[in-house]
Amino acid sequence: FRRKTDAEIKQVIDKLKELDEFDNKIFIITADHGMTEMAEKVVDPDTGQLVDALAECKLDLDMKDKSKQLAEKNLNNNLHIWEMGEVLKLMPTGEVTPEGKKMYYKVLAPIEIVQANKGETTTNDTKHADIIAAFNGPMAHIYVKGANGWNDDPQTELLIKVADLLQASLAEGDGPISRLSSSIETILIRNTRNSEYVAFYGAIDNPEHVAANTRIKGMNTPNRSGDIVLIFKDFTNDVPENRYTSGSACKSWHGSLNPSDSYVPLIVAYPGGNKDELEPIINKDTVCPQGKCEGNWKVKNLILEIIKKQYQD
Repeated sequence: FRRKTDAEIKQVIDKLKELDEFDNKIFIITADHGMTEMAEKVVDPDTGQLVDALAECKLDLDMKDKSKQLAEKNLNNNLHIWEMGEVLKLMPTGEVTPEGKKMYYKVLAPIEIVQANKGETTTNDTKHADIIAAFNGPMAHIYVKGANGWNDDPQTELLIKVADLLQASLAEGDGPISRLSSSIETILIRNTRNSEYVAFYGAIDNPEHVAANTRIKGMNTPNRSGDIVLIFKDFTNDVPENRYTSGSACKSWHGSLNPSDSYVPLIVAYPGGNKDELEPIINKDTVCPQGKCEGNWKVKNLILEIIKKQYQD
């Protein structure tokens, strides 16, 4: 029933009743994810005044308009592709690896950003790019090209080199990305021996997060998740001038480890039925002990228990 009005929901229910598919049927309703609200006001670095943040959920690529470019960089509290490139400026472009491969340390970016950046730290040519930065609000996934191309795992030494640069920027506080130190909570790096993430900077088990270790393990897919992952300080009680997301500006993001983004409603309804028939199933240790379902994977267990109970009876 997402995004439906009350009248539309009633219309759906009336249709289900007409088809005899409403009363004495068990409905399981849940959200696919939570949301973390972002600040609607940010500090203009030139005036120090609070101004409205841009929140269109898309990157404005009209780089000919200098004011838009500055707004994206300064007024959205987001880490962007060209800012990642600023960190990589510290890497020696053209360095030759032991395998004889020349490293450019440029970030793959849309042509509009490359033109605005004059190709100094960005490129739209995959042959000349060694970094892909995928920005997704509360997390940023950094992919590093391997010695034999993008399908090859990067060397541990190279991953550490890139992560070291990011950590150095955090420690300085006034480095290439001046507000990065107030943005990043944890830097994860993939252990190439067992493909598990380890905390290169900060910690995974922040008590304010919800089941961080379990969820990071679930996120880890060597062929898809980043070689390096930046976890942002995106708690909504941060002061506005602190950065807390990556990518384009939005009024809210999902995919964080915050409580506001971690708890979603799970509704089990039995129209025309008796709740006493449902509660023993819902509260089973194999489903939701004491009525607490931790993890959306519990929905599968709940459905299986309901079906088993139906056929047992």
